[in-house]
Amino acid sequence: MGSGTQKSEGLQEEEKEEPVTERGTQRVWPIIRSLLEDEELILDAGCGEHRWEKKGCVVTRCDNTQHYYNRTEALEDIDDVDLNGPWPYADDSFDAVVAADVIEHLENLWHFYREATRVATKSVVISTPNVESIMSRTMFFRTGELWGFCKEERKKSFHITPIFLWQVRAAAMKVGWQIGEVRRVSCPVPENRSRRLQIEDVAMKRNNQRWNVVKVIP
Repeated sequence: MGSGTQKSEGLQEEEKEEPVTERGTQRVWPIIRSLLEDEELILDAGCGEHRWEKKGCVVTRCDNTQHYYNRTEALEDIDDVDLNGPWPYADDSFDAVVAADVIEHLENLWHFYREATRVATKSVVISTPNVESIMSRTMFFRTGELWGFCKEERKKSFHITPIFLWQVRAAAMKVGWQIGEVRRVSCPVPENRSRRLQIEDVAMKRNNQRWNVVKVIP
């Protein structure tokens, strides 16, 4: 799918396909950085062990360290925050909130957007598995499970909440924000996984839009 413009519920969204070849979450980070401005105050919500930088930006990192790292003490450079509960930051504390492959691990998308838009003034940028892709739809038709949320993924990655774009749009509208841009991140499907997911189509294996990166703005 090439770049284009799509209107829905009175909102204008820019959708672009981004072919990327890196493995893991690294596929989405160049896209996330491109959606942020220079010299911003940023909250990296659910940061995990990944560290990233952007010109002139000051990044505050938070995660549920006791759960994520299976340790009793918090890490020095990470605020210990359970994103399923109240966030310990004042209103308008940051220019932007980033959540890379995080919200599918949370219990409540709506709570996430209430808190993220409360502490951010300019944007909220998320990435999440694209459960609306052709591969995910094919997988659901054949197995009854969505891409990224099969039994193995739920056990290994703790993916518990599939995220559809209509949900992001509705959650943003609920707090008076809107989707500003959507990027589709494509990458090949490994042969061993394509067999397990019963994917035989060569084009689908090679160019599948497996991640969404979404920027929400006021």
